Amino acid sequence: MVGVTVTGISFVIPRSLNEEPSYQSKFRILVEPVNAENDLGNLTPGLGNQNIKSSLDYQTQIQVLRSPELMEVVLAEVQKNYPEISYNSLIGNLKITRLGKTKILEISYQGNDPDLILTILDQLAKVYLNYSLNERQTNLRQGIQFIENQLPSLQARVNQLQNQLQAFRQRYQFTDPDSKAQQITSQMTVLKQENLALEQQLAKSRFNLSSLQEETGAVAALSEAPLYQQIIGQLREVETQIAAELTRFQPQSTAIRLLQNQRQNLLPILEQEAERILGAKLAEAV
Repeated sequence: MVGVTVTGISFVIPRSLNEEPSYQSKFRILVEPVNAENDLGNLTPGLGNQNIKSSLDYQTQIQVLRSPELMEVVLAEVQKNYPEISYNSLIGNLKITRLGKTKILEISYQGNDPDLILTILDQLAKVYLNYSLNERQTNLRQGIQFIENQLPSLQARVNQLQNQLQAFRQRYQFTDPDSKAQQITSQMTVLKQENLALEQQLAKSRFNLSSLQEETGAVAALSEAPLYQQIIGQLREVETQIAAELTRFQPQSTAIRLLQNQRQNLLPILEQEAERILGAKLAEAV
């Protein structure tokens, strides 16, 4: 039972003038939650084919509310002020009905004493609410016990599935998607860094190649070559000797021809050394 609504007392018109005046009062109780989601049975879907709580049998519920066990509790309180009230008189004037197909029960009581009627209805409401609370606590304990009984088998099933998943990954060399994604990200970062370094090296090589292809670049490269500079020195020395000897001898003289031959021998050597040096520089630039 979820809630109680008490209505006021009403006067029942007697059928004859000789009849004593009669009064009636009633209250209504909501015996099930309006929203089925509050049902305890919905707390354990998929745990099996068992249902903790079935749909309410209203006729049985009405018989329970009229049972001697509950009425004795009501009588114990009512008889403190109205000792003449018995179980039979209480049941005889008590009426419990279901309102259509709703989840509401209407409890009404009729008698000649309006104070007695209100006292009885007040005790009925308290007893019914206590009964409902005990029932819900019992259902809750049953639900908790049911779940606790299911937990070991469910945990065992989870462990089994985890072991199967691990074995499947090891068998087919599957990796965790998150760790694999992190690994790929790290590899991409390394590749980007290597690509940047290669681009920088390529730019430097292109600059060196362009410099070597220019005349100033070639001159600078040759000026730093020791062997080339040594041959240049020898060639200049021979040129100086030829110029000096021409002041004393004719161009066809033996001394001049020997110096000219020496110069001609140095020129191919100088050219080969220049080609070797520039070729090596070009290879380094690329």
